[in-house]
Amino acid sequence: MIGKIHLSSSKHHCFILVATDYFTKWVEAKPYKSIDQNKVISFIEDLIHRFSIRQTITVNNGIVFEGGLVRTFAEVLWAYRTSKRSSTGVTPFALLYGHNVVFPVEINIKSLRVKAQDYFDKKQYGQSICMELEDIDEARMLAINKMLIQKRKAARCYNKRVHH
Repeated sequence: MIGKIHLSSSKHHCFILVATDYFTKWVEAKPYKSIDQNKVISFIEDLIHRFSIRQTITVNNGIVFEGGLVRTFAEVLWAYRTSKRSSTGVTPFALLYGHNVVFPVEINIKSLRVKAQDYFDKKQYGQSICMELEDIDEARMLAINKMLIQKRKAARCYNKRVHH
């Protein structure tokens, strides 16, 4: 939980509940005017209904921020979810949904990726989505391997400094 934010938003939100999936780095966040146990439970239940039951839920009290609330809260989350993470080499969006996001600008200018989909009939489009979902496990395994390699490198670097 992020709160209490002393300079609340124009809608008087001064608390933010935040959840991050440890593996995909997907972030969910919701602002509140006030917070109580029922709102926290509802927030977690919503996550469970949308993303299934996680192996663990880690909870902490968060950090209390002094200062203004980000006005473009949804845009910040969108930017985070659609930006590659150095730890995995892919976006949280791709790890969650199995493909890269199609940005609105790509639809407006009819990018090559969008044009290619225009020629799909329902069956081809469905097959394309299924193929992406079949490949998601492989993409997730590659992301895990990349994270493990980075952790080993960080450990070696740390151990060199500690042991010398």
